[in-house]
Amino acid sequence: MLELLSPSVSAQQTALIALSPSLSTPEMFSESNAEIFFDCFKKLVQQKLHTWLILDFSQTRTIDSTGLDCLARVVKLARKHNLQLLGLNVESHVELALRLDKWCSSLEISCQRQPTKFDSLAYWQEIVAAFRES
Repeated sequence: MLELLSPSVSAQQTALIALSPSLSTPEMFSESNAEIFFDCFKKLVQQKLHTWLILDFSQTRTIDSTGLDCLARVVKLARKHNLQLLGLNVESHVELALRLDKWCSSLEISCQRQPTKFDSLAYWQEIVAAFRES
């Protein structure tokens, strides 16, 4: 299950997470790369070196049904091996797709993500100013 980091996470858990490997999800999480991602995930799980694995969604811009199915298989395999997953940097539209999916809807996604230019008030003020000038 993808866990949400909260204030209740102990210092020991935080240290374990910080030392955990990270696996980046693809930019277009679709049929063309879902199997490659799953194979990389299986190799990390089979090492049995960690109790946490970070899924970094910062590059993921789109996810289709094949990508969602792949993530469902990832979660099942993680549970089978008692591996905790932490999803970071999830764009809101990708999170929405995960929440709408029947299997992935129970996943908790960390709202921690790197700020983008779209999060900046100055960016939107520039857009409005440019629109007004035209």
